Amino acid sequence: MPKFFSFSREKSFLVRLCEAVITLTVALILFLLPLFFTGLVSQGIVFEKLVLFYLLVLLGLVAWITKGVAAGELTIIRTPLDLPIGALGVILLISSIFSVDKLTSFVGSYGATTKSFIAFVIYLIFYGLVVNNINYRRLKIFFWSLILGAVATIAYATLQVSGIFLLPWAITQTISFNPIGSSSSLGIYVAAMLPLLALAVPLAVKEDKRSLGGKLLAIGWTAIVALAALVALFLLFLLNNFVFWPAAILGMAIFLMFILSKVVRLRSADTFIPVVIFLALITFLVGGNFNLVNAQLPTEVSLSRDLSWRIAKESLKRDPLWGSGPATFDYAFVKYRGSEFNFSNLWDVRFDTAHGNFFESLATIGILGTASLVIISLILLSIVFIALSRSENKEVKVFLLGVFSSLVVLAANAALLTVAGSIILLIAVLGSLTMALVVINYPEKFKELKLSFRSSPKYALALAAIFLLVSAGVVVLFTSGFKIYLADFYANKANGTDSATAVNYLNKAIATADYQDEYYLRLSRLYIVMANQEANKGQSANLNSIQNYLSSAILTGKKAVDLTPNSVVNKESLALIYENAATYNIAGALEWAEKYYTEVTQLEPDNPTAYVRLALINMAHANQEAGAEEKNKFYAEAIKFYGQAISKKSNLAPAYYGIAIAYEKLNNYDQAIEEVGKAVTLAADNLDYRFELGRLYFNRGVRSQNLQQQQTKEIAAAADRGQTVIQEEKLSVQEEQSNQAVTFNNDLQVADAIFKNVIEISPKHANALYSLALIYETIGDKEQAKQYYGKLLDIVSDQPTKEAIVKKLQAL
Repeated sequence: MPKFFSFSREKSFLVRLCEAVITLTVALILFLLPLFFTGLVSQGIVFEKLVLFYLLVLLGLVAWITKGVAAGELTIIRTPLDLPIGALGVILLISSIFSVDKLTSFVGSYGATTKSFIAFVIYLIFYGLVVNNINYRRLKIFFWSLILGAVATIAYATLQVSGIFLLPWAITQTISFNPIGSSSSLGIYVAAMLPLLALAVPLAVKEDKRSLGGKLLAIGWTAIVALAALVALFLLFLLNNFVFWPAAILGMAIFLMFILSKVVRLRSADTFIPVVIFLALITFLVGGNFNLVNAQLPTEVSLSRDLSWRIAKESLKRDPLWGSGPATFDYAFVKYRGSEFNFSNLWDVRFDTAHGNFFESLATIGILGTASLVIISLILLSIVFIALSRSENKEVKVFLLGVFSSLVVLAANAALLTVAGSIILLIAVLGSLTMALVVINYPEKFKELKLSFRSSPKYALALAAIFLLVSAGVVVLFTSGFKIYLADFYANKANGTDSATAVNYLNKAIATADYQDEYYLRLSRLYIVMANQEANKGQSANLNSIQNYLSSAILTGKKAVDLTPNSVVNKESLALIYENAATYNIAGALEWAEKYYTEVTQLEPDNPTAYVRLALINMAHANQEAGAEEKNKFYAEAIKFYGQAISKKSNLAPAYYGIAIAYEKLNNYDQAIEEVGKAVTLAADNLDYRFELGRLYFNRGVRSQNLQQQQTKEIAAAADRGQTVIQEEKLSVQEEQSNQAVTFNNDLQVADAIFKNVIEISPKHANALYSLALIYETIGDKEQAKQYYGKLLDIVSDQPTKEAIVKKLQAL
């Protein structure tokens, strides 16, 4: 047998070293996972936690394999979860292969990587690492690491929510920041830790023999843990509106059921704290929204349960077995959300998570994947109850009860509510720890698979080959993980700096992790900003630079689309880039924008925004045409797309305004006035729509006199982007227009009333003042016209405009 596999003292030391590394990595995961963040990356704290978890698990895997090589034997414990977990892995792999977005399914989307196939593999490795290396000594280390992490996290989060900021970093200088993620996820975590904190107090006290120093240390630690439990209740009180109280109560109820029934034994005095916590939770539930302290935390939004269920059902109709692919709920949402969602206040928000992971699993991994998760949960539940009911190991039973109760709280919230990725990570960690506790606490010994390499040199060589292969793979993965973190570090550095520096950092991020579509997307948008900045220089603008920026924006935008071809966000962004390019007379830009918006409507058929953009593109096409017939054809197309937008969202005011302008171009003033009237009704506080209604009445009233007011701006486009619509110094009538006096007909009277109403609300509305002056000039009331022209002179600052108004006054 090769000397490498001999069992000398040196090799025994190597085994002990590997065991120490395994213990350290798992303990660090349990301690750091809820607490860890740096604020140095762009994807946020959940991404940082996953990278930390990823690297520590790989380190533990190397130590485990090395231990097997050094010992000449690798023992793998067979558990009842092996087959369903293996089946789930196969299902996730197949689902990822046939996913609508393979890249996202395998590695995760930007900022949401905890539900990808790679993440599942890391969870699986951690599960094997903990289950196959658990013993009583490590159990205590793992438990107290978990408690220490909880105490530190709860203390820090309480200070944050109370407005006491310990750290100087900018991201931490707000009460809404916490190391778990969202406020609701913080509430879930704190509620889940209550059973463990209730258990930790009596365990900290219990010890038969101690020195005086040891007793003092135990008293101090007990006081800290007891205080942490009280602080946790206070923090839940502050987070009242963000806590799902039934799940918190369920965890403590399970804990107390086993304690009070004497299935798991604690001293009578040790049940005091769990009972107090349980009663406090009941009080918080009954108290409802009553809160003496208002933490002023921002409101969180999530998808409704009903819509989540509808999306899951529609997704199952398309692919009932495999779903749309892991981590692709954003695709299912935009595809199947339905037009009813457009009448909610959040109609323009694209959700990437469902209201509960049960619905999300149905949509993304299908019936088979969801069934596997349910089976795993039921098997774990049953063997935990068996271990708690039949085992004779009293102390391990106490640990198991605490960890399992916490796991129930996490799982119940994740199944029914929207949770941050950090909660998914914690479920994987506590689920693995629960199974490890079952292994050492189960009344019957689990079967073991022993891979022994002592008997033959060829087996020793096989193990050496496996060791080298795994070690090389881990080094590659470890390096890849570091590069992923480094790339996002560069992406974060691009924030808050000048454009040239930001481009440099984003190019570094892309060179380090070229699979990340978000980096290309951000870079393409930045190039558009730089093109606009250069164009704003006026006469000194460098046309070649503008062309280069636009070309770079298009190329990087296309790369983002190539990476994730079924991403609505990426295609919509590329379409907007082409729209911007069209303003610089780039040949074919409008056609490309139209192509990508059409693809957006296929991916997101019920969102009216893309239809509005397509209508505006057709209006732009019409403006480029010289012949009336061609213009009218594009106006008709625009009306069709506006109509489709209205059919998806019947209260979309910009679409009614847009269709009114198209009808105006076709000289159908009656229909135009009717449509813009609907826009005014829907957006009563929008002065721009109100002014445009007056303008149309004016134009219809003076149509026979060859005098028209011009549309001041593409209000539909601007309103769709949330921009200010009217530039008050840009007047809506060309100065050279003139007319003979006409009668003050009904249309002019209505226009007069509308413009005066606008002036009442906004006295310095230049276009309304100009329009009133024009009305009175048109009907021959020169004194009134002079009065409004005079008011207009006091408002405008642009010299050419002032000169035009002076000429009008002189002509009167």
